[in-house]
Formats: sequence, structure tokens, C-alpha cells
Amino acid sequence: MTVNLSKTKFINILLAGIILVIIGCGGTNPESEITSANTEGKFTTKAVFDGESRVLATNPMVAHWANVVTGTRATVESILPYSVDPHTYSPGAKDVAQIIKSEYIFAIGLMYEDMWLTEIIDNNPGIKLVNLGAFVSPIEFEGHSHGHGHSEDDEHSEDDEHSEDDGHSEDDEHSEDDEHSEDDEHSEDDEHSEDDEHSEDDEHSEDDEHSEDDEHSEGKEVQYDPHFWFDPQRVSIAVGKIAEVMSEIDPDGASYYQENAAAYKVVLDKLNETIAGKIAEIPQPKRKIISEHESLGYLGERYGIEIVGAVVPKLSTETGSTPKDMVSIIELIKEYDISVIFLERETNDKVAERVAEETGIKVARGLRVESLEDGQSYVEFLKNNVDIIVSNLGD
Repeated sequence: MTVNLSKTKFINILLAGIILVIIGCGGTNPESEITSANTEGKFTTKAVFDGESRVLATNPMVAHWANVVTGTRATVESILPYSVDPHTYSPGAKDVAQIIKSEYIFAIGLMYEDMWLTEIIDNNPGIKLVNLGAFVSPIEFEGHSHGHGHSEDDEHSEDDEHSEDDGHSEDDEHSEDDEHSEDDEHSEDDEHSEDDEHSEDDEHSEDDEHSEDDEHSEGKEVQYDPHFWFDPQRVSIAVGKIAEVMSEIDPDGASYYQENAAAYKVVLDKLNETIAGKIAEIPQPKRKIISEHESLGYLGERYGIEIVGAVVPKLSTETGSTPKDMVSIIELIKEYDISVIFLERETNDKVAERVAEETGIKVARGLRVESLEDGQSYVEFLKNNVDIIVSNLGD
């Protein structure tokens, strides 16, 4: 039998063309390929959703939560690099340019990014700043009742106890260290102090439970602890807020964002249970912590750990500690029979090292309290920190 090679070649080419057409027509809509976020929150490359909105997050932790929600539909980039201490960060020209181009920024809020972000937002009022901390019922920071631990602006001694009716009378004798500026006298009409990071464009919904009276109690400036990521239950609330905002930005993806947020909340619930179980392994008398700076308040509140104090008794490490702080922390170590001090990887630990040398207590290294490492998930971040704490307190 003879075969017409030209005809056969033509048929093969025709069949190949038909197959390519079928494959092309059968290609799925990218949106139909969307799957729920990985339970650990790790992702592959994502396509940005159709639209003009550019969404950023202030740091890798917030970006991670946002990317859990956006999944394969959008990418939320972090302004800060991985492993950088946000307290000492200063944006470069490229960072500022990136921020100015954005339309939405997810932030921790609660004065956490004020040092570098507030001025940029004030000069670019079109940017919508979503301060997640405002929605998580943040802890009011008042320092510790051990005679130290007050914030930089709150230099009162233990005897300087102002009641709600104390309007700074003549008998209220402030020392030279009592650093109250004129801004500390807020009238009822003074709704936004310099520390109030919420601009007019910061569009909070009815879920923002902090009223003006909650921000300024009887003329006293309120400071909140921003480190709420040490409580998975509060992170769950923040994730829900991210899903809400993303749904407003991209209504077509609303159900997808809500599904991803719901799935991740299940992961966070399990994380909370796991941590509670690990903390329960620590004998009750040993559930006391001295850290490098005031960053573990939420962990203490959620899981029943007493935060005795910190080498740097402030919410930020920027200003460091004073000789008075060092004396105070040594006294607390002796008073509370503290056996270990926890050092942070993001900060300069020279003072903490000196405290350890003076007291002879054990030094526990490795805590990462401010930022994720490259490729690290939030779940891994918190588990790792808790493992370090449990292994050192449980000895």
C-alpha cells in the first residue's frame, strides 16, 4: 500500500491545530482557578487583581496576614524588609516613592509606625490608612506597678498617683522628670493629638470601638501596646478587618476573601489552643518573664504569664534604657526570683547582657518579637517564640 506523505503531513498539521484551539478555548478563567489559602499561609506567585488599587502593608507580618486573605487573587507587598526592627526603621527614597503610589496601606497603628509613616500620610491624604490595632481591643499600656516600666512620656513616680478627679492641683508636686507638655492637657475639643495616628482619611467603620473618651481619659494621654500579634485571637480580628477592606476594594472577590479569612481563623484558633497547652506545661510559679523591651503584654494577658518587667521599659527600643532602668530591673530580678532573661534578635542586647552578668541569671536568646524572617509564616513565628519561652521557663 502506498501512503501519500503530503496528505498525511497536512492531516497531522490540521489535527495539531485543532488540539491547540481546543486547549486554548478550554483554558479556565483565572478566577475559577482560585483556591483557599494554604493553612500555614505560605504562597506561590500571585496575580494582581484587575483594577487600579495598589495595596501595601507596613511590615512583613501585616503583609503576611493580608496575603493569607488575598490568596491567588492579589499580592500585598510589605514596605519594610524582613527581619528589620520597625522601631528603628527609616524609609529610603524608593520606599517613599512606593508608599506615595499606593492607595491603601494596612498598618498596625497604635503609634507603631508613627515615626516614619505619619508625615508621609499627612502629605498624601489620598492614601487610605487602615490601622488594624484600632479594631482588636488593644491593651492600654501603663507600665508596671513595680516602680518602673513607664513610657517615655510618663515619668511619674509611684507616689504621683492621679485619680480621675485629680486635675493637677497645687499639691500635685511634679518633679523635673515629670515631662508633661502643653499637648498633654487635652480639652474636650482636642480630638486628635500629635500621637493620634488616625487621619481624617483613615476610614474606620463602626467596628472602631475607641471613642474620644477612650483615647483621652480626663486629660491624660492614653498609650496602647501595639504588639497584639502575640495574641492569635486578636490577629483573627485583624484578619477579618483585612477581608472586609479587601472586599470593599475588590467587590468581585468579596466571597473569596471572606472564605480565606474564615479558613485562616480556624488555623489561628488551633494555634491558640496549641500555645495554651504548651504554656500549661510551665509550673505556675515559673510563669514570670523579664524581656528586653515591653513587647509580650498580649502573650501574658492571653495565657496567664506575668510580665514582671523589661530591660527597656518602653514599647519601643529606639531610646534604649537608662542606668535607672538597669538598677530597677536588677531589683525586680531579685525580688521575683527570676531565673532567665529573654533577649531579642532584632535589638542590641548589650544592656541585657550586663544585667545577666550582674545577676548571674540565664540568658535565653532567639526571640523574634517584631518581624518575620524571610519565608517564615506567622504561625511559625509565634510557635517558635513560644517554644523558646516554654523550654526556658519549664526547666
